[in-house]
Amino acid sequence: KSMKMCADLSSVLCVILGWVWGYIYRQTGINSVRLIDDSESNGFIFLLPSFDSNTPDLIVPALMIAVVGFLETMAVGGKMANEKRYSYDANQELLALGAANVGGAFMGAFPITGGFSRTAVNSMFGASSPLAGALTSMVVVIAVYSLMPVVELLPLAALAPLIIHGAIGVTDFKAFIPTFRGNKLDFLIMVATFVVSLGLTVKEGLITGVVLSILKLTYEVAMPNLAVCGQVEDGTFRDVRYYPEGQMIPRCVVVRLDAALTFANTRRLQEFCLRAMGAAGRADPSVSYLILDCKSINGIDMTGCEAIENLAISLQKRKKSLVLANLKAPLTQAMYAAGVNQHIEAHGGHLCWNIAQAIALVNGGDPTVAKKAVSDLHSRVQSSTAALKQCVPV
Repeated sequence: KSMKMCADLSSVLCVILGWVWGYIYRQTGINSVRLIDDSESNGFIFLLPSFDSNTPDLIVPALMIAVVGFLETMAVGGKMANEKRYSYDANQELLALGAANVGGAFMGAFPITGGFSRTAVNSMFGASSPLAGALTSMVVVIAVYSLMPVVELLPLAALAPLIIHGAIGVTDFKAFIPTFRGNKLDFLIMVATFVVSLGLTVKEGLITGVVLSILKLTYEVAMPNLAVCGQVEDGTFRDVRYYPEGQMIPRCVVVRLDAALTFANTRRLQEFCLRAMGAAGRADPSVSYLILDCKSINGIDMTGCEAIENLAISLQKRKKSLVLANLKAPLTQAMYAAGVNQHIEAHGGHLCWNIAQAIALVNGGDPTVAKKAVSDLHSRVQSSTAALKQCVPV
């Protein structure tokens, strides 16, 4: 038990030994060791924030500090929540940070954020509730008014064990291996974030990680998975690259987009669909329908709506027809609001509730059946939206 206690308190023991080490050096006449030195503080002073001609120059830096501080707090809070298996509300954290910084403005405080090292030290000593923060605040108040003469003589190097021990506690080196195996881009982002954090500071590391993650997200949206699908034994449609036994439906090509249809990927979708129709037409001249399976499309913007309209026009010029199948409620609502359904029908296209209706159309079925089903879906969406607006939150 004594050895375990020494291990748990190793950082504190290092600080105490560092203070003694610095004291011995000073007694022997060696003054090269840098100390914390005079804090130049009179304790907690309540004051009103002042505004002058330089205040506008602080707006941009203040916004940067607020964003970076929130990102750091959210990152360490989410990590600890995952490790300790408890829920974490980033919105509540943002409100708490805002309230704390508003209060700190009346005391000349530094910007208040959640820090990796402080959180790691708390976790290392078994803190598991907000009471730990209250106790820490009480200790800080006592230290400010009673221990500052002692703290001023502490070598700065003696604080390093606290930071190092805390950083090791929140660093999960084992996560690099499964990330490398699962997603190479995520692995590169992890390495870049780790290297920048190690070489500079945690804030620069967080900014690097956030920027690279945004770039990765943009790339994934712009380069979504596009697949030509064939029908397998159970009746579903699968990517023919992974299910080569999938059967192509006569007179049509089934294409699937696995992403929301936005400005970033509309051109890629149109080019892929036209190439797929061209290749299928050379193999079978009777192909005259392009079925776009929309089961993985959960959203669309105005550029996406225009792309669907342009695709219908391009296919009509080639004497082909566009059929949208497996429509979801949000996608249907957006297209009806933008008038895409009317535009598609005006250029020989159709909207279908499921893939079976689309295949029936290809085989000469009645298009009014599919149109009625999609109209019913749109009516349901409008009714549910109106009902939700009338609901009063409890």
